[in-house]
Amino acid sequence: MSPSMNVRFREKNPVPIAVIGVVTLVVLTIVSFTIGKAPFIAGTTYYAEFAEAGGLQDGDVVRVAGVQAGVVKDIELDGAKVIVTFGLRGANLTDRSTAAIKTQTLLGKRYLAVAPKGVNILPSGSTIPLARTTAPYSVTTGVEDVTRRLGEIDTKRLGVAMDTFADSFRGLKKDDITGSLDGLTKVSETINSRDQALIGLLGNANGVTTILRDRSQQLTRLMTDGNQLLGELQRRREVIRDLLRHAVDLADQVQGTIDDNEHQIGPVLDRVNRLIDTLRDNEGNLTRTIKALGPYAQGLGDAIASGPFFEAKVENLTAGAFAPFAPYLGTLATSGPPLGPNPAGAPSPAQLPLPAEGPFAPGSSSPLAPGNSPLLPGGGK
Repeated sequence: MSPSMNVRFREKNPVPIAVIGVVTLVVLTIVSFTIGKAPFIAGTTYYAEFAEAGGLQDGDVVRVAGVQAGVVKDIELDGAKVIVTFGLRGANLTDRSTAAIKTQTLLGKRYLAVAPKGVNILPSGSTIPLARTTAPYSVTTGVEDVTRRLGEIDTKRLGVAMDTFADSFRGLKKDDITGSLDGLTKVSETINSRDQALIGLLGNANGVTTILRDRSQQLTRLMTDGNQLLGELQRRREVIRDLLRHAVDLADQVQGTIDDNEHQIGPVLDRVNRLIDTLRDNEGNLTRTIKALGPYAQGLGDAIASGPFFEAKVENLTAGAFAPFAPYLGTLATSGPPLGPNPAGAPSPAQLPLPAEGPFAPGSSSPLAPGNSPLLPGGGK
C-alpha cells in the first residue's frame, strides 16, 4: 500500500475535501430543481394560448381523456392573452388538438383538459392557438356578480312595480290569465322553433352590416356624387325654366307679328295653297316627266360628250339603207358648208337645195318628200 493511503482522514488536507463537498451540494441542489423538467420525467413540453387563466395555477394537473398525463409548468401573460406551459407523459398532441380549463373541485381548483385531434403529431414546443382553447366560467365570479347586482336593486321601486302588477291582475279572470299565458307560450315556442332561422337572419344582417362597413367610403362617395348631381339638376331646371319662358315670349311675338301682317300674309298663303294644288293635280305628269328626263339626259350626255359634234347610233342601219339619201348627200357634199362652225355668209342647212331624185325630191311619193310628211310645215295635204 502506498503511504498516502495510510494517512488518516483527520490528517488529510481539508481544503480539497471542502471544495468537493461544496461542488457536490451545488450539483445536487441544481438537479433537485431541474430534474422535474427533464424530458424523461416532465414529458413533452407544449404551450396553449388562453383568453384568461381562469384560476389555473402552476402545478395543476393536465388530463388527456380524463386521465392525468402531466402538470402545468408555467403561466405567463403575453399581451392580451395568457400562455400556459405544460408537459405530457405518455401522450402526444396532434395538429387539431384543443385545450380547456375546467373545474376539478367545488372549491374552485382547476385542471387543464387536453383533447388530441387530427392526424399529424406536433413536435415538442408546439402551441395550441387561441382559436382552439376555452377559458372556464367561474361560478364564484358569477355568484359574486349576482350578489352585487341584487344589492344594487332599488327595493322601493321593486315594491311599487309588484303592487302595480298585482293591481293589474286583480280584476282579471283565471281564463283570461290562462289565455294570455298560453299565447306567450305559443310565441316562445314559435321563436324557439325558428331559432335556426333567426340565427341565419342575424348572420345575414351581420354580413350586410359588414359589407356596408367595408363599402362605407364608396357609399360616402356615392352620396357626395348624388348631391352634386342634384345640384346640377337644380341648375339645369332653372335653365329649362328660362328657356320655356323665352319660348312663350317668342310665341307671343310671332302671334303679334301674324296679327299685324294678316292682310299681307293672307294673299301669300292663298297663292302658296294654289301652287300646292297645281303641283298636286300635275303630280302624275311631273312624275312621268322626271322619269323620262333621266334617259333623255343620259342619251344627250352620251351624244355630246365625245367632242364638238353629235354622236348617235341607229340600230340595223346598213350601207344599202343610204341609197335613197345618195342624191341628197351628193348635193350636201358639193354645195354644203364645211364641217364645223358656218363661215360668214355660208348658207344654213335649211337653205341647201333639195335633191332632184330620191325620197327627198319634190313630187316624190315618199313620206320624206316636202309636203308629204305631217311633221313638216304644210305637210299632210
